[in-house]
Amino acid sequence: MAERELIVVDKDEQINGLVRRLCQSGARQVVFVVPDEATVLRNPVNLRLLRFYAEQEQKRLRLVSGDAVVQRLADEAGLEWVPPEREKLSGPTAAGWRAAGGEAARRPRLAHLLAVPLLILFIGAWQLWAGPVVTVTVRPVVKEHSSEVTLHGKVGARLSEGEVPLTLLQHPVTASATVASTGRRRYGVARARGSVTFLNQETQAVRVPAGTIVTTAAGTAFRVQETVQVPGVKTEYFMKIAVGLRAGQAEARVEAVEPGSEGNVSAGRIVKLKTAIAGRLQVTNPEPLRGGEDRTVSVVTAADIGRAEREAVAALARQAQPALEEQVPQEMRLIPGSLRLSPPEVSAKAHAGDEGAEVAASAAATAFGLAYRPEVVQRAAIEAFLRTVPEGYTALERTVSPGVPQFGRVEPQLADFLVPVTGQVVSAIDVAAVRQAVRGKTPAAAEAAVRALPGVKGVTVQGARQRVPSWSGRLRVTIAPPAAGAL
Repeated sequence: MAERELIVVDKDEQINGLVRRLCQSGARQVVFVVPDEATVLRNPVNLRLLRFYAEQEQKRLRLVSGDAVVQRLADEAGLEWVPPEREKLSGPTAAGWRAAGGEAARRPRLAHLLAVPLLILFIGAWQLWAGPVVTVTVRPVVKEHSSEVTLHGKVGARLSEGEVPLTLLQHPVTASATVASTGRRRYGVARARGSVTFLNQETQAVRVPAGTIVTTAAGTAFRVQETVQVPGVKTEYFMKIAVGLRAGQAEARVEAVEPGSEGNVSAGRIVKLKTAIAGRLQVTNPEPLRGGEDRTVSVVTAADIGRAEREAVAALARQAQPALEEQVPQEMRLIPGSLRLSPPEVSAKAHAGDEGAEVAASAAATAFGLAYRPEVVQRAAIEAFLRTVPEGYTALERTVSPGVPQFGRVEPQLADFLVPVTGQVVSAIDVAAVRQAVRGKTPAAAEAAVRALPGVKGVTVQGARQRVPSWSGRLRVTIAPPAAGAL
C-alpha cells in the first residue's frame, strides 16, 4: 500500500465522486488538492461525509486549499488542511493544480509584472469603446423531492461497499416462575372407635380373642380391643315353663384398622368376622362408630411441572428485550424484531408426587439482537437519496433530511432499512444555451428567450443599453444561488 496519494479536485466534481476516489485509493494518506474554482467542499455536510469515510477506511485525509471558506469549514469538521505554498506539488499533480486555476498558477513572474500596466491600459480603452458589461442572472427551478430509500445492513459490512454495518449483541438471560400445585392427597390421622355385639346361636360358649378382625360388607376393617366370652344359647322360662331360646350375647370395643374418616360407619354396617369362628358367631354394631379423621395435603403433578416450565420460558422471552436493551451502547439503537433466543435450558425444582403447595421452575438462555448507528444510517440514506434526484437536477444537500427508519426483512445477521428522505432539488442551467439565447436581443426579448429554456424559473438582464452584446467578453451569465426553503 502506498504511503501518500495526491488527488486534484475537478471544479465540477460532486461529493459522490470524491468519496469514491477516497475509498478506491490504495494509499494510507490521501491529499485532496482543492483549486479555488472547485466549490464542492464549501459545503459542511460534504466535509463531514469525507471525514466519516476516511475514518471508515482508516485513512489520513488532508486538504490543500487557499480558499478561506474551505479552510474555515475544514477546521469546523476537524479535518487537516494546509495552504498551497506549504504543500510540495510537482509532476502531474502540479500540472493539474495549475490547469484547475490553483494558487501555484498565480505566482507572479517578471513577464507577468511587465504586462500588467499594458493590460490595464488595454482594458480601460476597451471599456470606453465597448460599453458596460451586461449581466444575465438566471434563477433556477427549485422543487421538493422525496423518496423512500432501501438500505441493506449486515454484520461485518462496510459502508463504503454500499451496506450499513450492523453490530451483533448477545447477553445471558434468566427467569423463573411459580405455580400452585393442583394435586391432592388425603391422610387418615385418627381412627374411628365404637363397640360391636357378638351373637352365639350354639349351646357352647365361644371365646373371641383380642385382635379379632370384623368388617363391613364393603371391607372396612376393625380390630377387637379386648378378649370376650360369648355365652351359648339359653332357654327362657315363664312361670317355670320354657317359652323359647335366647342367643348368647357379648359386647366388645373395636377400633378401625386404618385411620381416617372411612372408619366412621353407621349402625348395623359391621356384619362379618375374619376368623375361624366366623361360622359360629354373628356380629353387628348397634351404634355408629365415630372419631375417624382425615388430613388433605397438596401434591405436585406432572401437569403442574409442565405449566411452571412453560411460564418460566414465557417470562424469559419478556425479560430478554429490556435485558438486551441495557447492553446497547449509547450511540446505537436496537433493531425492532431482531431479538431472538437460544434454545432455553429449563428445570423444575420438584418431582411429580412431591408434597407442596407450589412448584417453581427456572429457564436460562442467551438473547441475541442487531444494533445500528443512526448517524451511519442517515449518511447512507442521504447518499442513496442523491442517486434518486431526477435527471437535470442536483440536490441542495443542506435541505436533505432523512426520516425515522422503518424495517423490512430482519434476519439473524441481516436487516433492511426503509428510510423516507425529503429535500430540495435545483435545476441545472445550461450557461452556453443562455448565452446563445440572449445575444443580440433586446432585454425584454432576451428575458423571454431565457424563460423558455428548461429549468429556468426567472431571469433578469442588467446593464444592456438597447441590445445584449454578441461578444462573450461583454456578457456575463450568473446563476442565482437558491435560498434554503425557496420553492
